[in-house]
Formats: sequence, structure tokens, C-alpha cells
Amino acid sequence: MVEARAAGIPMKLMVSFEVSEIKLENRQEGWNDKLIIMSDGYEYEIPLHAYIPSPVIVFEPFINFGFVQVNTFKSQKVLFRNEGIVEDEINLKTDNLSDITVEPSYFKIMPGKSRITTITYHP
Repeated sequence: MVEARAAGIPMKLMVSFEVSEIKLENRQEGWNDKLIIMSDGYEYEIPLHAYIPSPVIVFEPFINFGFVQVNTFKSQKVLFRNEGIVEDEINLKTDNLSDITVEPSYFKIMPGKSRITTITYHP
């Protein structure tokens, strides 16, 4: 859309970007375009970048098991909440931690939803 405007008169411009299909491989690079402002031989180019929405996972990163006696166990529940607008997959790996178990260690979280996982320490 092209609109003529006299010099010095302000104008608000809102640029929206819509696609028919979101491909996850474009998450990092996104889409690029440009807006060109032209006036009496003057030309100014404004780069436009659009990235696909990302999940926003919120959780308490510190777990305090307190004192745990040998040959007993202690569990803590951790709440994972997705405050983003797309689904995410969570995979909690404990490969080198033989005294820690996580249940479930893999799950999906829909936007606006929460999941609880239980982390257990076996000293």
C-alpha cells in the first residue's frame, strides 16, 4: 500500500506479518523483508524480521532436598508452566546422576498449561 504524505507530517505505521504455514526449521532464521521509504529522490530502507513464536517455560531452577538420611529417599515436585503461545517438549536428562530419578522425564506442555514432575534423591 502506497500513501502520499507531505514532508513533516507524522504518520503511524503498523506492520503485521502472517504466514499460512509455520515451519519449525525457520525458528532461528525466521523471515526477512524490507520497508522502503521514498521521497523526491530520497530512499531509506528499513529491514523487517519476523520469527515464529516460541514457548516460554517457567520453573523453579533450585531444588532443596534438605537433610536426607542414607538408605532413604526424598522427593520434590517441580512445576513447569508454559507461558508462551506454542507447545513445547521437555526432556530432563539425568544420565550421569545415578542417585537422582525424574518421573516423568519427558513430557509436552501446551500453551497456558502446567505439568508437574517428581524428582527423587536416593543417597
